[in-house]
Amino acid sequence: MNLLASDIITLLDVLRVQKAAAVIGVSLGGATSLDVGLKHPKRVSAFVSCDTNAVSPSGNRKAWGDRIAVAEKEGAQSQAGETVVGEELAEMTVRRWFVKESYDGGKMEAE
Repeated sequence: MNLLASDIITLLDVLRVQKAAAVIGVSLGGATSLDVGLKHPKRVSAFVSCDTNAVSPSGNRKAWGDRIAVAEKEGAQSQAGETVVGEELAEMTVRRWFVKESYDGGKMEAE
């Protein structure tokens, strides 16, 4: 968590943002935004932590390990050679966060 919070502060520094209007995060990002807000209160005006916990459920370690393995196996890269999220990992993520009707080719997807 400290590394992720530090990454946000580093990004603000590089962008020369003295104080962010808000830091917003969901799930792991929610815990990260909370960490930033608590450890660097002079750098953010507000933070939103959504869908997050103080303690990670026991199944999370395996779930994250599975995602990491997929990302490493895919080894997806942009045309410029940068590492990017591959198709399999992107599909796994979409299916975790959105209801089936939003990606099954039906009416909801078309809207």
